[in-house]
Amino acid sequence: MTGWTHLANELLYAIFNFLPNSDLKSIRLTCKFLSVVTPVRLNRVFISPFKRDLDTLRSIASHPVFCSQVTEIIWDDRCLHLDDHRIISGTRYDDLSSNGITSFKKTLADVAEVTCLALWSGCLREYPYGENGDLSEWERLHHLLIRLYYEQQSTLESYEDVDTFRFALQAFPRLRRATIAGNCQTNSGQPHRYKTPLMRSLPPWLMERWPCRFTYFCGAYNPPLRGYYAAIRELSRSSSHSVSEFVVEPTHHGIDYAENFKLFSSPNEHLTSFIAKSSLTTLEYTLNPCSRKSSHGFWYWTTNAKEIFKMTLSATKTLEHFSLNTNLMPSRGYLDSQVSLLEILPVQHWRALRSFSLLGFILTLKDTVLLLSALPATVTSLKFHQTFFSDSSWENALACIGDRLRWSSNPDTMPTLTVSLRARHPFRTIVLCDDLTRFFEGRADNPFTVEDNTNDDYDGSFAWPCPRTRADGVRPGFGMINDEFDDWDDV
Repeated sequence: MTGWTHLANELLYAIFNFLPNSDLKSIRLTCKFLSVVTPVRLNRVFISPFKRDLDTLRSIASHPVFCSQVTEIIWDDRCLHLDDHRIISGTRYDDLSSNGITSFKKTLADVAEVTCLALWSGCLREYPYGENGDLSEWERLHHLLIRLYYEQQSTLESYEDVDTFRFALQAFPRLRRATIAGNCQTNSGQPHRYKTPLMRSLPPWLMERWPCRFTYFCGAYNPPLRGYYAAIRELSRSSSHSVSEFVVEPTHHGIDYAENFKLFSSPNEHLTSFIAKSSLTTLEYTLNPCSRKSSHGFWYWTTNAKEIFKMTLSATKTLEHFSLNTNLMPSRGYLDSQVSLLEILPVQHWRALRSFSLLGFILTLKDTVLLLSALPATVTSLKFHQTFFSDSSWENALACIGDRLRWSSNPDTMPTLTVSLRARHPFRTIVLCDDLTRFFEGRADNPFTVEDNTNDDYDGSFAWPCPRTRADGVRPGFGMINDEFDDWDDV
């Protein structure tokens, strides 16, 4: 059997192109030959409030080889939220052994605002404490976090992170994407996505449980959008950057549309200027419909906000990939969270559009059909993630869409359709793609159902974790379970 060392370099490089960096690093450790021929990819750099990440970026920028490989800047907008008026001392742990685990939980809540996971069921074993309730590791952890906290505050006050981002826009010749990463956990059990230089230097158990303001619902504090505002401001001011892809990730807390899209709003002017001056090919945007509740309910758009948002997005004519996300988990409590997509999306201006995606929306069937009919013929991919209908179900909608758009009678003209629903298991979704194509071609039954508990015997049953108007589910044998963190190992 021929080993790796006997394969032609061209074949090896073709294989390496499909492997993540974590696998490439393992291959390099197997023998001297593979350590020489196996390339190391370094295509992204990080901006954060921590000096290790900023210093690493500048070091890469000065490297003659790695500098030309970087294609993406990720602004990690997550910050430490520590109460610097509290002091941890050993006396706070004296009663741990006698009072048991209840006291331990209370101690974690009292001594430091270390993490919103301190009371999360099943996570206590993740935290390091020695025999007889010795929490010396917690004390050392607290000192580490306090040091990082003051380092962070120094960076924020000096605007070193903004200066580094401005420097990076000019330093990397192949740069094409700017990404705003999550500024707050969307769920208390969500680990940190990106292994930044700082994260790699911390204990693994801490990296998985990144400290955040101690509260059950972190989003109630409305985390700052420093990275977003700084990025669009610098991108709008620079005319020599090569960024053509802008992403505000769905893990981000979301942009307050009521505050940002109004007349004479600086953030809106910066975003409009950036979109107009750049030949954007990819735009992924995340909105926060839960930032406020007016007398009209959540997700209420004024007429001006709709027009300004639509006008802002219509500034680009070169868009090929568009995704619009919300941080909303659709439930019975958000039935008033509807907006006509055609009133806020200028799809008629995007004549080169190839893919269209929605996440976390509550739609009406009529509005969805009108939107799909208005999309240009160039669209080859449609995705609806964790989206449902207030007046119908996916079972009925699928048949209606196929009939109205004539996909059932002429499936060759339809784009690739992907629909995902949240499973009961945290961070898992059920994804359907090929099953939908076979349904429109008449080779399979409708994969959706509105019957409750249809999938109780299937691992990861597909009912929503909160009350809904329609119990969208997937029939047994259809779809594929997807773990949201499967593709995070290499980032």
